[in-house]
Amino acid sequence: MSARNGRENKLSAGKVGILQMKKTAIIADDLTGACDAGIRLKSLGADVVVAVDAEIGALQLDGFLQVAVNTDTRSLGPQESRELVAAAARRLRAAGVERFYKKVDSVLRGNVASELDGCFDALDIRAALLAPAFPENGRTVIGGRLNFTEDGRAESFAIAAVVHSGRRTAGIDCAMLDQGEAVVERFLAE
Repeated sequence: MSARNGRENKLSAGKVGILQMKKTAIIADDLTGACDAGIRLKSLGADVVVAVDAEIGALQLDGFLQVAVNTDTRSLGPQESRELVAAAARRLRAAGVERFYKKVDSVLRGNVASELDGCFDALDIRAALLAPAFPENGRTVIGGRLNFTEDGRAESFAIAAVVHSGRRTAGIDCAMLDQGEAVVERFLAE
């Protein structure tokens, strides 16, 4: 068993209970991302509903602790996407959501920095983890660089350069993640 599979199995066995206790929202910039992330939660045993648009006023979260929301903001401008993501996050918070996951494209297409800023604005949070990798599709992060192949060409760039919005960035490696949530929380609080 590889180290990655070992971490994945730990997640599968240990995190479903946490997910079931707290209302969790996935905010995605497109429907594919909302569905992909929702399916991942479902594979962990969670009950998930997917909202096809961010106007979730009519969406009843009763009975569902997890919701994946499509903001359809990938092709919009940075300011508009920031505002729409912030509005969705505020509505979700008002609906009782406690835990948020901002789904980003695995090669960071779209308005990643401005949408993260929208989450910071709406949720009054100090830190966020950004993990754009998708190893099954050859998209990995090593040493703060996103590596992937696009149209037959190898691509690599520093993640901090793409998501820079005046906020401090820092890398967290797998060794720190393996030490558990408390260690990561202490690091982020620094």
